[in-house]
Amino acid sequence: MSHPSSPLVSVIVPCYNYGHFLPETIASLQQQTYPHWECIVVDDGSKDNTREVCAELCAQDARIRYIHQDNGGPSMARNTGLRAAKGQYIQFLDADDLLPERKLERNVRFLENHQEVDLVYGKVRYFRHGANSRFSDSIDMQDKAWMPQVAGKGSEVLQEVVKGNIMVVHAPMLRQQLVQRVGEFDNELMACEDWEYWIRCAASDARFFYDHHDDVNALVRVHPVSAVNDNARMIHWGILMRVKISKLPAVAYCKPIRELNMQRLFLLISQEDFLNLYKGSWLTGARGLTNKMIQWRHCKFFLVNGTYWFLRRFRNS
Repeated sequence: MSHPSSPLVSVIVPCYNYGHFLPETIASLQQQTYPHWECIVVDDGSKDNTREVCAELCAQDARIRYIHQDNGGPSMARNTGLRAAKGQYIQFLDADDLLPERKLERNVRFLENHQEVDLVYGKVRYFRHGANSRFSDSIDMQDKAWMPQVAGKGSEVLQEVVKGNIMVVHAPMLRQQLVQRVGEFDNELMACEDWEYWIRCAASDARFFYDHHDDVNALVRVHPVSAVNDNARMIHWGILMRVKISKLPAVAYCKPIRELNMQRLFLLISQEDFLNLYKGSWLTGARGLTNKMIQWRHCKFFLVNGTYWFLRRFRNS
């Protein structure tokens, strides 16, 4: 597909102690049917052999660049990559994940033919680390699809993405103009930072498009140290993320979306309290729940939902 005038795709790969995964991740990029890309690997202060692995990869392929920074988290690493990016299109890719071989080609072709669309994405497929792993629509490998397949722009899209995350970080390809409009990732968020970014994209009136073809699936590796496996961590950063987006004008001044965000915020807070109870921090958990019962008029809602979450977690433990 590529010819001299083909637009450049900047693929940003933050890496923290994932040097052992990088060769396979970069190989999935080198196998793309669309070759006009640059890869910016941002080493976020790794203590493993990431630097040596990248040196070898860069020597083999001039399209790969390596940037080292002190450890600052995924947002800071992606922002470093964004500042170095030269492409018309942006593709994120975590250092332990993969892209199917036609993803860049299909995404670029679509965005070139649909100038009104700012962001195009497809579904996610999970696979266990190791040989002979099958693909699944859900991280628990139960084939329960969770993505709502949202398309469009405005309040309807914003409401859906505030309700819940609609994609993983390397599912979309974005126009550089959208990134310039929305700005950088929030450096304070160490998780949920991509979700918060999609919310800001929707709040900026970006047009989303969902591509159902398997060629554009985002392939996510599931392994013991995957960040998505840490439930307590996701709850903690999810709370901060919802507090932050409550201040966005598009959220603050739209009553249904504002109330939806607050409802989900207090549900997360109740889950954090119930998690403290579950872990044996009885005083902290009980104090948190008591304060909410006093302060929040919807205490029945979050107590019922929090109890359901607690019992389900206890049953599955």
